[in-house]
Amino acid sequence: MELPVVVRQALGESAAGVSLRDVSQARDDELLRMVLLTDEEGNLQAICREGDLLDISALNKQLGRDLRVMKRREQVRVRERSGLTELPALPSLTGWPTIVDARVDELASVALVLGEQNLCMVMPGDEFRGITVAADRHSFSVARDTIAVNLNSPEKDRDQLHSAIRRFTSLRIQQRLEDTLELPPLPETAQRIIHLRVNPNAVMGDLVDVVESDPTWRLRWSVGRPRPFMRRRGRCVLCTTRSLGFWASTW
Repeated sequence: MELPVVVRQALGESAAGVSLRDVSQARDDELLRMVLLTDEEGNLQAICREGDLLDISALNKQLGRDLRVMKRREQVRVRERSGLTELPALPSLTGWPTIVDARVDELASVALVLGEQNLCMVMPGDEFRGITVAADRHSFSVARDTIAVNLNSPEKDRDQLHSAIRRFTSLRIQQRLEDTLELPPLPETAQRIIHLRVNPNAVMGDLVDVVESDPTWRLRWSVGRPRPFMRRRGRCVLCTTRSLGFWASTW
């Protein structure tokens, strides 16, 4: 399989030194991932080893920012714009500012997951450092084998649980709610009606224009009414009021 065109362009001259392998054949310590982050200052991408945990609190403290993981739907849009099912750890695919974890620079070779047919690109570490030469370097990841796990003291489980809950800050809870409870976008007609509702200068005629422009609403207030009645433009106001209920009647 050949490299996707957009990936080959992102690699530039380094594409010649890349070899394709099945992900299962790559070593765990050489696999990299790219995490998309965002805050009010803009977007940022962080590259670290696949098996390490990204310590976003430590990263924010180092950068003086309030970064959080980009929402899933926004990540999907980024991938769709690039034409890839997964974004390999190549900064030029998005053009955003990039930070690379210091552990990555210690690797003799790196493997970038393509997401296509479970393949990854393997290249020398020097080549990858050349590709990411413009990126900033920080220490913001934690190796999983350095995390203390309580296996022999079950009496401490409750204390550890309470400690974890305290770390789950209100911001993270808010982010989780936004990801899981967000309502789908309203139809255009509903948005126009809401805008009319908060417009103190709106009149019933404005509402009638919105209803008449929407086939679904137009059908709703036309069903069951005599055709001669519907031919008269002035009767639309009464039909709209009766169809939309008390709110419209008290506009």
